[in-house]
Amino acid sequence: MLAQKTRSQEMTMKYYHDANAETVYAMEMPPSVTEQKDKRGRRTGWYVSGRITITRADNALLQPRPQWKYRVLDFPTQSFDAHDSDSESDVIGYFLMHHEPKGLGIDAETYKKLHAEYEAKARKNKP
Repeated sequence: MLAQKTRSQEMTMKYYHDANAETVYAMEMPPSVTEQKDKRGRRTGWYVSGRITITRADNALLQPRPQWKYRVLDFPTQSFDAHDSDSESDVIGYFLMHHEPKGLGIDAETYKKLHAEYEAKARKNKP
């Protein structure tokens, strides 16, 4: 099976805030989409991947090697069969339905403020 990269789009970030968990997320948009094709050029499926940066106030640096207790990056991926959809926008929609972070959408300025606040709290936490 051959893979073919679809048109490249300019990456932007979408920000989320889960106030109950004191967590902010930054997700690259749009996710990366690769159209899978067979030797004859017929679509066989789609592969979608993304990147999410996670900042939690309840995180802590572990010692002796500084490493975060909870992950700070997530790389969700999902494959779709050709029968799942005929368009790139549909597979992106399905992907986001399953992998978009919890919480409300926020603007970049609010994200930066909360990111700094939560990271400062996390750095003070003891594992």
